[in-house]
Order: sequence, then C-alpha cells, then structure tokens
Amino acid sequence: MKKNILFLLIILYQTTFGQKTCFNKDSVLSYQKAIYQDSVWRGDRVNLAFLQGCPFPEYGFNQLNEEILKISSLKGQLVFVNFWFKSCEPCIEEMPTLVKLSEKYSKKNVKFINVSTDQKSDLETYIMAHSMPGILQTYQNREILLDNYAATFGYPMYFLIGKNGNIIKAWTGSYTSKELHNLVKNLIEENL
Repeated sequence: MKKNILFLLIILYQTTFGQKTCFNKDSVLSYQKAIYQDSVWRGDRVNLAFLQGCPFPEYGFNQLNEEILKISSLKGQLVFVNFWFKSCEPCIEEMPTLVKLSEKYSKKNVKFINVSTDQKSDLETYIMAHSMPGILQTYQNREILLDNYAATFGYPMYFLIGKNGNIIKAWTGSYTSKELHNLVKNLIEENL
C-alpha cells in the first residue's frame, strides 16, 4: 500500500511540476525505502517503473581494454544492461540465459552489456573461467553505480534502453531462466 501511495505521489509531482524523477539520488532512495522499508535482501523483484522514459545516465563504464563505454555511443541500438557481481548467486544463475539471448539478438542491432561491481582483476579471472560470448563486459565502482545509476535496489538489476537512449524498462530481482528469457525476449521484440 505504501509503495502505491508513494508511486502515485511521484506521478502527481511529475505531472504537476513537469519534472521527471529519473536518477535524482534523493528520490531514488525515498522510493527504495518505501518499497523495502527494513527488509532489503537480494532476490526481491522490483519494477523500477519510475525510471521508464528517463535518459540513461551518461556516466561511462570501464571496459576491460581500459576504454570507457558510454551508452550514448550506442544510440540507434536497443541496449540491455545487467548490473551484477560474481558473489551474487542469482546473477550467476541467470548468466547462461543472457548469453543465449545475446546470441539470438546480436544480429538484430541489440547490444548486451554486463556491468560488474567486482574489481577488474576479479572480473577478468571470472570471465576466463566462464564463457560469456556476445556480452560486452564492463566494470564500475559500486559507489559510482549507487550515485549515478540507482543501483541501490538489489542485484541483479536490469535496464532495457531504447534506440533513443531512454529507459524502456528497469527492474531488479531473481528470475528463473524461463521467466527471464521470456521477459527480455518479449521486451526486445516489442521494441525492435
């Protein structure tokens, strides 16, 4: 009930003052408290609907080759972003599904990006041991993710970004392989 009231207040504020909440850290943290209160734990499913239509933040992700990837460089493509870390069991369990989806949609102008909160050396070691073809591997400091990407709702956290650079859908939580496959497949098909 509380999360519905807060969401309605956010919508009322947006329509009254013509402003989008997007990635304002205070608004995101308020929304998070209303959803979780004191029961934050990995695995909760949260639809981050208040981010729909927002431009994806322009802060870049570190690629393993030391270049910075900015989502704006991918305009014109659908972009699926997965925030994860190697100690997150649901993140690891869902990775084979994401690999299959990336292989299926790579020729249809859809880019899959993993953003790990692990250190570069840890990520490189993990990638060497686990094949993830078709997914661009990046990493970023957890505090930067918290400040710039609303990465406070739990992991794994997903974004589907439209060809115009705006968020189509943002959500977090643990899904079965079939649930995640169907959700992502349907979102991509609807937006190709």
